[in-house]
Amino acid sequence: MADSLYIRKVKAEAAYDRGKDKEAIELFTGIINEDNDPEDLGKAHNLRGMSYHLTGNKDKAIADFKKAIDYGYHKAIENLKEHYNITYTPQKPSPSGGSPQVQIGRDGTIIRGSSVPPKPTIPFPSSSTPSNPFPPQPMTNSLPIAPAGRSAGNKQVSVLIVEDSALIRNLLGNIIEENPDLVIAEKAMNGVFALNKIPRCNPDVILLDFDMPEMDGIEFLKECAKRGIKIPVVMLATDKDSKEQIGAALSLGASEYIMKPNSMSTANDKKIIADKLRKYSN
Repeated sequence: MADSLYIRKVKAEAAYDRGKDKEAIELFTGIINEDNDPEDLGKAHNLRGMSYHLTGNKDKAIADFKKAIDYGYHKAIENLKEHYNITYTPQKPSPSGGSPQVQIGRDGTIIRGSSVPPKPTIPFPSSSTPSNPFPPQPMTNSLPIAPAGRSAGNKQVSVLIVEDSALIRNLLGNIIEENPDLVIAEKAMNGVFALNKIPRCNPDVILLDFDMPEMDGIEFLKECAKRGIKIPVVMLATDKDSKEQIGAALSLGASEYIMKPNSMSTANDKKIIADKLRKYSN
């Protein structure tokens, strides 16, 4: 029995996260041929474009990034500029309405047109899906479209969140999205996924949990040292983390630590986290 579109989206994201680019290309191609939601198509084209880029297929990578931009997917603008030094203006919709309506504002942000009616779709699954053995990161949170008023020319601090709890990932993501000078580079549920994502998203700073499956925070720091990765790391601590654990992380290269947010965190608690992250602007 053939996999459903939903399951294939799960597998495509898992293949991409694990660096299996040829498999990801095949799966995203099938999704693109069947899906009809502009937002999901934008992400699928962008991730297939990244996979083509990583396998050395320049022409197909550029074509996919451009298509993702046409669908209003903001991250593809950065990818196209960073990897190929190309600035691209989204194509206007055809008179028949066959393409999504997308415009670029004067400040460089993407403005979605209102004339494209919503269509029923099977969305990319969220990271909290219990049946998914390799949970992908939420589409709208991980690569947000710049809100109105945010200038594309202003430097934002990009943050990679490495945390196995979907609740904490989302709490941290919300804090970052509430601050225009911060942006989510990516999210990862453990150190293994984070190491695969770093070359793809190139964050300014990493928020790192201590206890995670497959590769915890301490092992991640050791692996970063072996690979020569010198991105600043801020540990996410709780009352259960010992002074020895925190000391070990700092001795392995972590810059500092902050207390992990929870559902009871105050506005001041969230401000402290945002202020810490701002320090890592290049």
